[in-house]
Amino acid sequence: MAQRKSPPLLLDHDHNWDEPQSPARVLGDAAAARYVGGVAWHCYKGRVVAQSKLHDQFPAFDAYMTECSGGGWQKDFEEAMRWFYGEVAIGSLDNWARAVALWNLALDTTHGPHAGGCKNCRGIVTIDARGHVTRNAEYYALAHVTRCLRTGARHVASTDGPDGIKSVAFRNEDDGSLVLLAYNDAKQPRRIDVRAGARGFEYELPAGTAATFCWQP
Repeated sequence: MAQRKSPPLLLDHDHNWDEPQSPARVLGDAAAARYVGGVAWHCYKGRVVAQSKLHDQFPAFDAYMTECSGGGWQKDFEEAMRWFYGEVAIGSLDNWARAVALWNLALDTTHGPHAGGCKNCRGIVTIDARGHVTRNAEYYALAHVTRCLRTGARHVASTDGPDGIKSVAFRNEDDGSLVLLAYNDAKQPRRIDVRAGARGFEYELPAGTAATFCWQP
């Protein structure tokens, strides 16, 4: 007798942090929720803490950051890096997201191609007419996240650092190594003290600086 396959599950919402009541209605409806595997979030409005608030109500459902784009509204590289690494990547992962996906992957110097919608969005990379590739802040934010963090890593508890430090910690399942993603959102350098069991280290993180730390406990 052939085994009956389970139907594919959907990601609900696929919209911003400022409307958590929309996925809450779906997850609170037993008839609808049976088809839902998690909630897809966008970063354009609201605050990332909305992910945790919804998770507290419905802990059985996963969260994913499925869309966030930079663009002409960000005045410089530092502002974009603060947003994509400090808020979107670290913030989403620290508020129950299982994955972070940015939008778009690659655009040209006129912010295209596109079929309507955003006219000044930026890709993770920009490719000019000669094929030259410019790596944007989003590229470096993702590079930090993926430098040591591997598929199957588990989010582990970590305490807050000095004022202005945003961070999130993981343990890789394959070799037990620890990974700490950190960003200094303050206007001054901040010295962080990292401890895990009997081992630890100190590091001074300059203002507006991203860092990824990897080590064996």
